[in-house]
Amino acid sequence: MVTIERQILDHLRQLTRGQQQQVLDYVRSLSPARPQGTPGSVLKQFVGAISTDDLDLMEAAIETDLEQIDPDAW
Repeated sequence: MVTIERQILDHLRQLTRGQQQQVLDYVRSLSPARPQGTPGSVLKQFVGAISTDDLDLMEAAIETDLEQIDPDAW
């Protein structure tokens, strides 16, 4: 039994370099793009940048505004 990968390689070897590049570009387009994030080591500089009082205010606002159920919203 010949695998799909083997069949692809057999066909790929018969193509010109330009065609192989087109195949490569197409295969890359099938892969989901990986989101680019910020490494944690870069973000560590912000540790402690927000005061405890401000964090308490943010937490209270979140609890007040977001932890409510509106039965008419559905």
